[in-house]
Amino acid sequence: MIKGESCALRKIAGAILRKARYGERQGTRPKGEEGFILVGVIALSIALIILVTAMTVCVRNEAHISAKQGQSTTAFHLAEAAVDRGRWKLQETDAYWTIPSTGGVITGYNFDTVYTDVPGGQYTIYISSDPENSKRRVVKGIGRDTNGRQTRFVRVIFERASLDSAIMSGGSVDVGGNSVVNWGPVKSQSNIVYGNNPPRYPRLYARGYITDDPPYCGSSACAAKTDNVQYWAYYDVPARPTIQTEVMLASAIANGTRFTTDQNWNNAYPGGSCTGCPAGVEAKLDDNLIWYFDEDLSLGTSFITGTLIIMGTLTMTGSGNGEAVVTPPSDAKYEYKYFDTSAANEWYGDAGGGPPSSVSNSFSFVTSGATPALSAGIKEGISIRGFIYAKLEYGCSGSPLILGMIVVDRDEVANSGSTRVFYSTEATANVTVGVATLSQVEWKELPGTWPNGL
Repeated sequence: MIKGESCALRKIAGAILRKARYGERQGTRPKGEEGFILVGVIALSIALIILVTAMTVCVRNEAHISAKQGQSTTAFHLAEAAVDRGRWKLQETDAYWTIPSTGGVITGYNFDTVYTDVPGGQYTIYISSDPENSKRRVVKGIGRDTNGRQTRFVRVIFERASLDSAIMSGGSVDVGGNSVVNWGPVKSQSNIVYGNNPPRYPRLYARGYITDDPPYCGSSACAAKTDNVQYWAYYDVPARPTIQTEVMLASAIANGTRFTTDQNWNNAYPGGSCTGCPAGVEAKLDDNLIWYFDEDLSLGTSFITGTLIIMGTLTMTGSGNGEAVVTPPSDAKYEYKYFDTSAANEWYGDAGGGPPSSVSNSFSFVTSGATPALSAGIKEGISIRGFIYAKLEYGCSGSPLILGMIVVDRDEVANSGSTRVFYSTEATANVTVGVATLSQVEWKELPGTWPNGL
């Protein structure tokens, strides 16, 4: 007997009983019909038997359903615990993040171990790379209750915070003036405003709004500029990894490149007779060192190679005087998907060949000469070749060229001049970062069974 039928019978029996009791109270039983009493008693007894049986079935079914729901909930929490454990494993060391990308497996995280540290059952974990995005990792967690009756399967995709952009800011980014960004994305934990050359900008990611000039919109009421190709406004931009400035400070002290007061340098390039520079600085400008500034730094005409850590504000007032021949990042072509075609020379390093275009193997920055086609290079000098970290703010009133990347921690990247940034993967070679933070980009519960052999 199913639950619905038993409940209906319970109602019928109850009605019979109520009718009999009502007749007794009202004295409506006709004379000479005592025989009907026995029939009523028998009918009532049968009804009570049916009722008790139905109630027993109801209670048994409800208990079974409740137990099943509890077991399923427990299995789900175990699957979530598996994912959490996998996430912490990926954050433990750089090695664990790298292993899946090379086709390797992490022992204990390959559906090869059963964990029982969470009460109520057991779980197992699988970590792999994302076949659709090599920069992401997939964590699968399967949990089941103690009796093995219920199993739940959860899959989560994580993205690692990394130094992978031309510009990264904890505040807003204003790439106004005649600024141009190339070869790498721009990421802001606030808003992005860009200026006169939007076709040359790569991908833009902002937790707030993205708007262009002219005109400046300047408020959160701006229409979100989001096309999922070039612009992502109101996007959950992953936090960048912590830059361990104290570690790099020790290196700067050892090399004599730590400065405790505000610095104002001009003609700071090899052979440039740098003004405002402490003794011995000029000889080290091209040595790819860590440069550490406790306060603010203002740079006029310059060429510095290395990692610049500015615990105050960096202001660029001049141009560049350095030369280099480099290879654009292999994925530079993806920064220009919005307008890239099979034609060559549509962006710096574009060798053509069909969308997305291939990347030129040779790209030159020199201090003089005519400007050739975009694919051949840009004949302008480099101001800083390397990594820039400004704790407070980056500002520009000159026309510097940065071959590397800019990271601003607290405030903003502001431009009234013409900052040009060419992202270079070599920029972070000497940067010490803490264990990277992971951002969850996808969560799904899927059908799944407990792995065979466990």
